[in-house]
Amino acid sequence: MKFLQILCLFNLLYFSGNKAIAQDEAIKDLYKFYQDYISDTRGSSCPMYPSCSKYSISSFQNHGALIGWFNTADRLMRCGHEHSYYPMSIVGNQAKLLDPVVVGELDSLKLGRPSKRFGKNLEFFRQKNDTTFFLSLINEGLYESAITEYQRMKHFGESQPPSLILEYNYYSSLAALGEYEKIIYDFEFKLNPELKTHPLILLEVGESWYHLNNYPEALTYASKIPASSSFSNNAKLFGGYVLAHQDNYDEAINKFNQVDTEYAYYDFASQNTRVVEDIAKLKKKSPALAGALGIIPGAGYLYTGHRTTAISSLLLNSLFAYATYTSFKTENYGMGILTGVFSASFYIGNITGGAKSAHRYNQAKKDQLKRKLMYSTNK
Repeated sequence: MKFLQILCLFNLLYFSGNKAIAQDEAIKDLYKFYQDYISDTRGSSCPMYPSCSKYSISSFQNHGALIGWFNTADRLMRCGHEHSYYPMSIVGNQAKLLDPVVVGELDSLKLGRPSKRFGKNLEFFRQKNDTTFFLSLINEGLYESAITEYQRMKHFGESQPPSLILEYNYYSSLAALGEYEKIIYDFEFKLNPELKTHPLILLEVGESWYHLNNYPEALTYASKIPASSSFSNNAKLFGGYVLAHQDNYDEAINKFNQVDTEYAYYDFASQNTRVVEDIAKLKKKSPALAGALGIIPGAGYLYTGHRTTAISSLLLNSLFAYATYTSFKTENYGMGILTGVFSASFYIGNITGGAKSAHRYNQAKKDQLKRKLMYSTNK
């Protein structure tokens, strides 16, 4: 079984001495052994990302031997359970539940996304000097082809004078592909200065910073749109949207209340106000109570709604406790010590994991409501 394979390996690592644990090379060698002799037999079947083995390695590297050991036990008890409490993404063309060891661990990773096809039989080198073909590609959802057409028009000087339609839709195409860094770079170093103050461009750049989780920069670009602009309502709605994701609820509601009732998307502002009020009133689960309940194996997980994990915890802890008891009763002390170590690890992991499950529950409920927030860049 997977949990026995991993824990047997880390049992050897734990008892090899603290100095060996502190050395990255020892951990890397162990991980290589797992990959070469165990992981290949399982393929890429782990439903979580990073996989259980990588999660365990990261736990040991970031938190040391003891906490890494407990984290590993906790992960093995909850692997693949309670999907609604984890964010999901496409990794290597497979849907995975994201469960990093430390905050921001996955930020630098390029998570895959389903590939998009280029349009077929497209005349990229035609002579017509307008944006009709470019916009038609975007309307068809052929964003890569639209970007190629944009680059062709720029190369042949077909976008003189600077075209807001061309540049804004180029940014929209990049955004559709998740290329937010390119939008920011192009804005800073390539965009014609005449277009840098246009509200549509500022909003697109602000959205890019938002998608990169840099909320202060997103708000900075929204604030650059003057109150006299016809896009001021867009800026207020977007600003409130970002503030809500920043958990700054009072200021978010204030922004939504500033949106004019005549604005086409005023109903978005009204709904967002209700959503933010619901988030502020959320009843949270107590991590301390969840950990305390974990004295009874699985009770902490059950309290936070992780029912399958609770059953897994109860069964595994009971199994190891029984194995330890019978081993010592039959004077099989070597096996008793081994199963005792596993039993203690899973028991403590169940307590610390219960506390963490409360944080996960609270975040999942908050994110569930935040997904109801609405925003539109349309005028």
